[in-house]
Amino acid sequence: HPCKYMPLHAAVRVLCVGPNPALQKVLSFPSNVELGGVNRAASCDTYVGGKGQGAALALHRWAGGSGATTGVAQFLGGGSGDFVDAELKSAGLATLTTRVGAATRTCTTLLDEANKGAPTELIEPSGAVKEAELASLLAALDQAAQNYDAFALCGTTRRGRAVR
Repeated sequence: HPCKYMPLHAAVRVLCVGPNPALQKVLSFPSNVELGGVNRAASCDTYVGGKGQGAALALHRWAGGSGATTGVAQFLGGGSGDFVDAELKSAGLATLTTRVGAATRTCTTLLDEANKGAPTELIEPSGAVKEAELASLLAALDQAAQNYDAFALCGTTRRGRAVR
């Protein structure tokens, strides 16, 4: 059988590939959010977003102390990308990052506490990935393959990505 099965107690090394990370902001409003009006948030939380990044963080926390290695491969750009990179590293994740010209997107959640915390999502478009940037990440993944037992492909690709 081509699949390799490992017991749950094994120190599995997983690299999560998250090609579309985000800086996630959550703004909480004490009253109804009004379109076309001024809305003052009561609080703002900022953290890492993106499917691959979330999967890597969850795996890392779940495997805590087991000797397992969790990493994340990603495209990052701009100050928002710097924030994402620093947060992932401070959480203890191995990062395999290709820097890109386009800034990492910001996704903002508006929580309307007057409406039982009903969320509204504002999602920026992702910047395009150039062919050379894609080639750089693919080459890094080729090199990293020997250091991991599994790759988890998570989330969507960024627009402008060359199809192979």
